[in-house]
Amino acid sequence: MDRKNKDLDFNILTSGYAAQVKILDQNLYFTNRTHRYETNQVHIETFGSNWILAFAKDIPLGKISIRSDKNLLPLEGNIAILIPPFFIAEWHIKKGPFSWYSLSSSNELKESLQQQASVFKWNPSKGTPANWNELNQFLTSTESLFRIPNGIGNSKTALLTKNIIDHNFKSDLKISDISEQTELSRIFISREFKKCFNISPVEYRHQLRIYEALKLMNHGSSVTEAIYQSGYSSLNQFISYFKKYFYATPSQYHFKKQKKPKAWIENSL
Repeated sequence: MDRKNKDLDFNILTSGYAAQVKILDQNLYFTNRTHRYETNQVHIETFGSNWILAFAKDIPLGKISIRSDKNLLPLEGNIAILIPPFFIAEWHIKKGPFSWYSLSSSNELKESLQQQASVFKWNPSKGTPANWNELNQFLTSTESLFRIPNGIGNSKTALLTKNIIDHNFKSDLKISDISEQTELSRIFISREFKKCFNISPVEYRHQLRIYEALKLMNHGSSVTEAIYQSGYSSLNQFISYFKKYFYATPSQYHFKKQKKPKAWIENSL
């Protein structure tokens, strides 16, 4: 992102949520987001090469849980949760409104923070980090309550397949290609991956591509450039999956097409 765009922010309003996004620092994004869940949800997502540190306050017990191996871990009270790059998170959310804040970036974290998701106790009176220095201080000085492994069980086939997809999702790699590389059947690979992550390897690759395209757009690429650089060959397919995951059009997430509205971040907490 060019420095001249550093202070741009924008609002997103869709049928499922409202969000306000601001660039706080070099490639550090702050989001204030409120969802409106009409029914109970099981939501499986990855943020690709980005990580996200989400904050929520006064979460009632039973409102939201995250998959931790074979168990559902309820989140309650005032917490922060770090989802590292290429982590597949499985959320279980009860119907009704839910608000949260987040910091996200594609800049690298410390190696020790990249393997598992981490849940922290958060004091809302201290607010959220406003720049990289405050973020690093939070992550290094706040003790994690617990860590969450990536996936269910320890399937070597699923983890190997995920690693191959993580490093090749922008190419035209097919499950049949992974089958040839690993000398395992296509059906077995897909079954093991779905059993471990509750998402198919093809769907996972689409999510990686969508978040890669979003990152490219917010770094100055046009929508067309982002489509092809992230691995898509079809504009219609890209837009279809973008709407599926974000309930919005690509232009609503493109900083260069937004005007700067009034300041709101100071009053968000």
